[in-house]
Amino acid sequence: MNSLCMDQKARARQGQQFVPQDPYTLRQILLHYPQLCNHHQFAAQEVLHDKYTSPILTGLRVGVVFMSRQAPGITNILWGLFERLSIVGGSVIGFKNGLNGLLESDYIEVERTDLDTSLNQGGMEFLGRSLEHTLMNVENMERARQTCEEMRLDGLVVVGSAYTLSEATLFSEYLLQKSCSTSVIGIPATGSNNVAHELLESCLGFDSTTKVYASLIGNILTDAASMPKYWHFIRLMGRDPSHEVMECALQTHPNFVIIAEEYGAADKTLVHIVQDIADVVCRRAEAGKNFGTVLIPEGLLLHLPNMRNLMAEVNAVVKEAREKDRIKEMRDAMVNIEDGMNSETHWAQLLTPWSLALFKSFPKFIRKELVTSDAAETKLTHIETEELVAQMVKKELEKRKKHGRYSGKFAAVTHFFGYQGRSSLPSAFDCHLGLTHGYLASILVESGLTGYCTTVRGLCGASQSWKLGAIPMTAMMKVMPRTGEYSGVGMDIPLIPSAEVNLESKSFRYMKNALEHWESADRFCNPGPMQFWGEAALFYNRILHEEQAEYLLMLQHVEAYTQILHDTCRFGVEESFLRTAYSILNSLLTLRLHPDDLMAFGLPIAQENLPPALRHHASMARQRFKEHMNSQADAVDASTRARGSMGHPALAPLDSPFPGGGGEEPGSGSPPDVGPPLLIQRHPSWTKEGATAACGTVYRNAPRRQSSQVNLALQQGGPLPSAPWAVQEGALEGTREAIQGPGHSEKNTPGIFSGPAGFSENKPNKL
Repeated sequence: MNSLCMDQKARARQGQQFVPQDPYTLRQILLHYPQLCNHHQFAAQEVLHDKYTSPILTGLRVGVVFMSRQAPGITNILWGLFERLSIVGGSVIGFKNGLNGLLESDYIEVERTDLDTSLNQGGMEFLGRSLEHTLMNVENMERARQTCEEMRLDGLVVVGSAYTLSEATLFSEYLLQKSCSTSVIGIPATGSNNVAHELLESCLGFDSTTKVYASLIGNILTDAASMPKYWHFIRLMGRDPSHEVMECALQTHPNFVIIAEEYGAADKTLVHIVQDIADVVCRRAEAGKNFGTVLIPEGLLLHLPNMRNLMAEVNAVVKEAREKDRIKEMRDAMVNIEDGMNSETHWAQLLTPWSLALFKSFPKFIRKELVTSDAAETKLTHIETEELVAQMVKKELEKRKKHGRYSGKFAAVTHFFGYQGRSSLPSAFDCHLGLTHGYLASILVESGLTGYCTTVRGLCGASQSWKLGAIPMTAMMKVMPRTGEYSGVGMDIPLIPSAEVNLESKSFRYMKNALEHWESADRFCNPGPMQFWGEAALFYNRILHEEQAEYLLMLQHVEAYTQILHDTCRFGVEESFLRTAYSILNSLLTLRLHPDDLMAFGLPIAQENLPPALRHHASMARQRFKEHMNSQADAVDASTRARGSMGHPALAPLDSPFPGGGGEEPGSGSPPDVGPPLLIQRHPSWTKEGATAACGTVYRNAPRRQSSQVNLALQQGGPLPSAPWAVQEGALEGTREAIQGPGHSEKNTPGIFSGPAGFSENKPNKL
């Protein structure tokens, strides 16, 4: 465990900004979460030791609510919270049955004796969880707020999946609007690993559940090789994404793996999947191998073309039948639908022709499950996709046998693994991860943060070296179509999506390359049961290894190299070596801190790449720059030239919004009289104070890249780019006028390179 967990002066400190790149998504986030955006400005947090921090306030009260499926290691979150709050004389309030306890003020104050039987255990029987997600309802948010204020909670820790974190974000925004001081912190805990961000390496519970599933699949593979006459079709629980399937495939090496996202992206249907499986069965039969294994994700059907439309239409039929109290009549007609009479019934006519044709193609047991659930509770676990695929493969092979394209024997056995893993004992990895998340959540509450999701980085290394941090939950959001759990939420409200398998990820590419060998050769691997002692207990999941191990290794090497370089670059080092080190490091810092300024200061820009309206200004700017440099060259002495050669924007004073400082004194914000041929250059009179007046907050919080984009957008008359610091009421309107001044037009602006900005710190604050 990281030593910061027990450090009384550990505090979260602001780090890098993560502004959504899509302009529409950013606009909607600013519109629906203005208080949160103003609070954290899309800045991530890093936990550090702060020796100057004020003394910890005693008596902190932090509530905990579990709002998603079971995930191994969740109880250790309570343990970490309790241990951290014991340092400051605080207390942990556990709400029973998840959200229901929060709404009804049904809770217990956690004592050490309560945790004695729950440490490093699976399940959630100690507190229970919510069966439904209803916190997005305004009435329920008000009831929850009243509970927080009546109990004087300093913080509320919400534990769950992507949808749960979306609820937590909406609730934290609601509390800020109501001036409630309770901090809301989210913890990503889901066996499906469906919460994603570039700073989030793995969700709590994923390592344990996949190890349990991989052990069961390994036993099936061993049986398949021992009795080589069966094809095993295995479906894994996991909702929409296929993360569990991919992880178990990497651990066990089956013969065929279905990644739902891959087939959905290729716009392939169930028929294509069946044909692909039949091809592998035929090739193995030619080699005398009439056995094998197929892994199927639970959410396969939802990713296939027209399947989401079909389920939405069937749910509408079920809803209408319930409203008319004719549910039994509807089910009998839909389950037994054929080309005859039932195809012309009222219920069948409610489906579009293409959805009706797709519905008819399913066997009766699939139809029965589709018309059993309504839109709010589509039971994917009840739809036997593995049985459906096995039957369709059997029919396809019979067709091929008639045409002489298949001569083997086919016998299918189906399996479903799901409930075996989600309440299992947590792995050693998840035990440490859950405990760390608990400590981290308390530190974030102590730091006064709200609307953040905990994250732990460096998970491929020892737990003592893990890095603690937090991600603003608004930076994880997208505007997306509403299906499943999200169907009852407004279409334009950004939410945290259920993260799917990234088809460009290292782990997916590795699996696709290896799958070619797994299909023909029997490279079955049985990892065996989960280990809790010895070297095997330190193993973590393969996806984490493929995605993060190389990154951590490179980071460790770079830290070691920079320390060696620091010790080497002292007085006495050769000038040639020092010059080379300076040039390389200077370029690296520019690339990292000012990527847009690298284009401006380091690379000439062809006029043909500029918009037509700017080509003339670009030509004039280059000419003025050339004349200026020629006139000044003879007057500049050696020391000035040396200083000028080192005046790179990467080494500019941090307080200056201009590359290279450029003022009479550091931080003055004044630009040079004449600049190099810039594609993006800040307005000459744009100062810190003026930007503060225009944007409603301190300009230093805006990175150079975004301020450059703002300037370019203002000059071209286009839409404003990402501007997270302009989040006060009316920021989306009037920002241009506030910066450029009333009556600004292209006529009185000579151009992006030289014209006056029309902006002054005396301009009225329009925000």
